[in-house]
Amino acid sequence: MTRHHLRHSEEARGWYECAVLWLKEQKTLPAEQSQELTAFPAEAQAVLAGLTGKLPADIFALSP
Repeated sequence: MTRHHLRHSEEARGWYECAVLWLKEQKTLPAEQSQELTAFPAEAQAVLAGLTGKLPADIFALSP
């Protein structure tokens, strides 16, 4: 997300894709860490898509 804010959109997309692949490969993470990490892709997708607006009250709440 930082790369995107620095206007390095292609690099940001590459790091996003790398992070998504890494997350899929993680099979032994504790449940708490796994839940926390699954919230990040949605936030990153919104940033990369250029969406703006208010953040949800609990940005770490899992989407249904």
